[in-house]
Amino acid sequence: MAGPLPLCVPSNLQEDLLDLLDLTRVREVYGKLQEDPLGGGRSSLILPRVSRRMAARHIRSFRDRGISFNYLLNATCMDNREFTRQGRRQIEDTLAFALDCGADVVTVSIPFLLELTRALHPGLRVAVSTMTGVDSPEMAAYFQKLGADRITLSVTDVNRDFERLAAIRRQFKGELQVIANLECLRGCPFTRHHGNINSHSSQTGHESGGFVVDVCYLSCSTLRLEDPGHFFKAGWIRPEDQHHYAAVGIDSIKLVSRAMASEQIARIVSAYTAGRYEGNLLDLFSHPTNNLAYRNRSRWSELKYMLKPSRMNLWRLSRYKDVFRWPIPTIDNRSLDGFIDFFVQGKCRPSECEVRCRYCFEVAERTFRMDEVERRKALEQLGRLKRDLLSGDIFRWGP
Repeated sequence: MAGPLPLCVPSNLQEDLLDLLDLTRVREVYGKLQEDPLGGGRSSLILPRVSRRMAARHIRSFRDRGISFNYLLNATCMDNREFTRQGRRQIEDTLAFALDCGADVVTVSIPFLLELTRALHPGLRVAVSTMTGVDSPEMAAYFQKLGADRITLSVTDVNRDFERLAAIRRQFKGELQVIANLECLRGCPFTRHHGNINSHSSQTGHESGGFVVDVCYLSCSTLRLEDPGHFFKAGWIRPEDQHHYAAVGIDSIKLVSRAMASEQIARIVSAYTAGRYEGNLLDLFSHPTNNLAYRNRSRWSELKYMLKPSRMNLWRLSRYKDVFRWPIPTIDNRSLDGFIDFFVQGKCRPSECEVRCRYCFEVAERTFRMDEVERRKALEQLGRLKRDLLSGDIFRWGP
C-alpha cells in the first residue's frame, strides 16, 4: 500500500512557520501577499499583513531548504483590467515580484492569465487553481493544450468520484493535485460568486476597498449546521485515506489555509505527513477560531477594511463581528475508519443523494457531535445576518 502523498502546504508568511513545520513530505509551500493588483482566493480581511520585504525573506527561507514556493495569482475575476494598459503592467510587475522572491510555480484561475504567463515566462511552471473548477477529462485536456503543468482539481465535484479521477489521470499528462481539508459543499452553488468576491476584496485599488461580507460562507455554514450530512458529502480526505488517491494517479495533496495561525498549519501538516490522526477530524480544518488575522488583527486593519460608512450601517454590522466564531463541533476521526470505502467501491450515486442514498447523512447522525444550545445560537446569529442582508436593513442608517 502506498504511503502518504507529497504535500503542498499553505504559508501565512509568518516567521515562526518554518520552524514549526514537519518538512518530511512537504514538496511545496504556497502563498501570496495580503493584497496585490491581481488578488486571490482569500479576502484581505482575514489575512495577516506582511511587507513585500518580509514576504521575500520568508519565501527564500523555504527555498534555502530545497522546498519550492508557489505564488498565487488565482483571482477568478480581474474586472477586465487584464485587457488594459495599466492592468497589463500590473500583471507583469506582480509576476516579476514573484520571480524575484524565488517562486518556482505560480497558480492561476483565469485561462488567459495562464496563456499570458506562458508567453512572458516560458520556463516558469504554471498550475491551475481548484477555483477554475476542472472536473472532467475534457476540461483537463483543454488546460493541457493551454500549457498547464499542474491542475488542482475541483474540490466541490470530483474528490470522491474515483472513476472520474482515473479518467482525468488518463487524459492529463501533467501533475494532478487534490485538496484534502476543505469543507466546501458538494456541487456548491456559491463557488463562482465566492471566488469573485474574495478576488475583488484582495485586489489593490479595487473599488470595494477590501470590504466584504462573506455571504457565501454564511450560506454554506448555515446548511452544514442545519444538517451536518452536508459536511460528510463534501470532498475532504482523511490523512489515513491518501493511498486511495495515489492508486488512481494523484501526484500530491494540497492543504489549506494560509489564513491560519502557524501552530494550526503545523498540526495539519503533521497529521497528513504521518497519515493518521487521533482526535477530532475538524481539528484539521480551517475555522475562524484558529484564524491568525482574527487573533492578531490590528485596529488599523479593522479600520482599513471595515470602516466603510457609505456602504453599510456599521453599528448594525458590528453586532455580527463574532457571527462565524461558534465552537468547533466534534467528529472522532477513528469513527470514520472505512468511511471512504463506499466511494472507492463506486457506490456513491449523486443523482440519488438524499433520495435513495442516505449514506453520508446516516454517518453524520452517528458521528457528528455539537452542543445543541451552541448550534441553535450559531444558526440564529447566521439567520439574523442573512435576513438583514436580504431586507436591506444592514445598508440603511437611521430607524
